[in-house]
Amino acid sequence: MNDKINELKTLIDTLETDSPLRKQLEEALAAELKRKAEAEAEAAAKEETAKEEADDDAAEDDDSEDDAGGVFGDLKEKLEGLADNDEFITAAAGFVLGAAAVGLGALAATALKK
Repeated sequence: MNDKINELKTLIDTLETDSPLRKQLEEALAAELKRKAEAEAEAAAKEETAKEEADDDAAEDDDSEDDAGGVFGDLKEKLEGLADNDEFITAAAGFVLGAAAVGLGALAATALKK
């Protein structure tokens, strides 16, 4: 983009000073430079906003780790809640027993094939 702008400046310099084409090109160049500056300012503002949001998120994460042990504290609380839930205990025991039965069945089947 900068190369194109430099080429345009060079072209403008080669034209006569009172040429209508030169005036149009100078106006186009000024508009393009203004647009480029606005785009760069907008990109810088977005980058700054993203950095501030990341800093805020990091600060919130630090706070949650101090309060409840972070992610592990939340997980611990959920597991403690599940340990008190009779339906969950029954379902987990059923799953483990079912998995053991399937595993033993597969082991017996391979033993019989030999």
